[in-house]
Amino acid sequence: MNNQKRQEQQKAADKRYYQKHKEEKRAYSQRYYEEHREKLLLQRRKDYQEHPEIKEYQTNWRRTHKEQVKEALAKCYQKHAEKRRQYAFEHRQKNIVAIIEKERQVKRDTLIHYGNGKLACVKCGFEDIRALSIDHINGGGAAHKRYINNINLYRWLKKQGYPMGYQTLCMNCQFIKERTIVISVL
Repeated sequence: MNNQKRQEQQKAADKRYYQKHKEEKRAYSQRYYEEHREKLLLQRRKDYQEHPEIKEYQTNWRRTHKEQVKEALAKCYQKHAEKRRQYAFEHRQKNIVAIIEKERQVKRDTLIHYGNGKLACVKCGFEDIRALSIDHINGGGAAHKRYINNINLYRWLKKQGYPMGYQTLCMNCQFIKERTIVISVL
């Protein structure tokens, strides 16, 4: 009985100590993680490879405790909101430039694919990318844009594996094609 009482007292003392030094311990843990991040991640990967049951257990736990996971993520999201905003603000220009460059590359690749391997209009050979665009060979571009929910057409085409039924045209050829269709209908 005496031993059990001592254990309870020790537990209470440990809890008080932890509460008193909570922030200090948290700061130390964070510093340690930042200084040894690569080593810790490498060890975690090694553990997962040697003991796949660890990852399986964690996956199953997350599946069976979805609400707890959701609450924890929401709490973390709220806790670090200011840090995220600050990071986004500091890296905004760099991110914008990277996104714009990626979109340009996707557009260039798509126009080359539908331009029969050249960055040019398939009708007249015009090569200025600023005036080149994708044309729906059989029409229906507006309906298709609604169907894909207004996402970037070039990205959509690339994601779909460059389906048939499209071509690269300059804006003049697009306009002429549209007018030819309208006149033939009248």
